[in-house]
Amino acid sequence: MPSGNAALATKVAAPPLTDLPDWRVAEVLNAPDPSLPPVVTLEQTLFGPAGIMAILGPERGAAVLSAIETAAADNPVLYWVLYILKNGGVDTGHVFIRDGLDNLVAASVLTAAEAETLKATAERRRFPSWAEHNGVEVTARSVGLARGAKE
Repeated sequence: MPSGNAALATKVAAPPLTDLPDWRVAEVLNAPDPSLPPVVTLEQTLFGPAGIMAILGPERGAAVLSAIETAAADNPVLYWVLYILKNGGVDTGHVFIRDGLDNLVAASVLTAAEAETLKATAERRRFPSWAEHNGVEVTARSVGLARGAKE
């Protein structure tokens, strides 16, 4: 991958950026770009039994909760997850809970799609800018320099 300055010089030399003023190129390259892969961050997202029933549907949610309760009788980790779930809610943004959802899939309590649906409640997706994606600081000045302006 070219260095930041080389990558910027290559980018600004290609259409449609070639005919734009430096300040406008900087705006374009710092704006979210939906052609790039999204950046996913996790946020704290708490929910309890009602949340599970709302997300998975009342019948399926109730079945999942019952299955967790049954499994919790023999599994101390599930016992405490169930306790937390009932007394304040689980955080689907926390690695421990996300791993626990995968374990519930392995135990056939949840389907993989249900686990992904529950995990998605904590995921925030956004498109990065070209500048962010490439780790390049893009300003009108840096665009001008990339186009060959003297310092």
